[in-house]
Amino acid sequence: FAYVPLSGPAYSPGLPLDFWLLGLGVAEVAAIAAGVEIVIAVARMRAPGMGLGKMPILAWAYLITALAILFAFTTLLIASLLLELDRKIGTQFFNPNLGGSVLLWQHLFWIFGHPEVYIQFIPATGFVSTIVPVFVRRPLLGYNYIVMALIATGVMSFALWVHHMFTVGLPQIAMSFFAAASILIAIPAGIQIFAWI
Repeated sequence: FAYVPLSGPAYSPGLPLDFWLLGLGVAEVAAIAAGVEIVIAVARMRAPGMGLGKMPILAWAYLITALAILFAFTTLLIASLLLELDRKIGTQFFNPNLGGSVLLWQHLFWIFGHPEVYIQFIPATGFVSTIVPVFVRRPLLGYNYIVMALIATGVMSFALWVHHMFTVGLPQIAMSFFAAASILIAIPAGIQIFAWI
């Protein structure tokens, strides 16, 4: 995960990590561009007369995933740019000896890393919510609840990253908030699963 200081020039000399950051940056820009394309397609290219309330669940899943991609991958792009600036120009964003913070990299990485789990999970639930009604030969129950659950899952996925950092000495109130958010995300996931039964 390129944790600093192990990704700094002292512990990772030479060009390999720089090429890794370059490749990662290209992938991040591509993901952001794909997210923009999906948002535009869902917002502007729906069938005539199809409002948001009539969109298929899969289209909702793609829209929420694309919006999550825009926010999550932008954070990772900024983090990798700051890391490259630390390596090549000598900035000190992640050097605690000169006013930076090692935890800044972890925060920026996990602000991307945890929503990435739901960037993969939300389309999968959209697929299942689209396929199940076909095979059981009945309409999906609770369309509005499923859409709200997808939206809640996408939003809440950005409030969970600190549960990967409970051992770094964060304040107890912050850890309590993120622990509660980690538990509460089970509610929208459960709503989606119960709609399939």
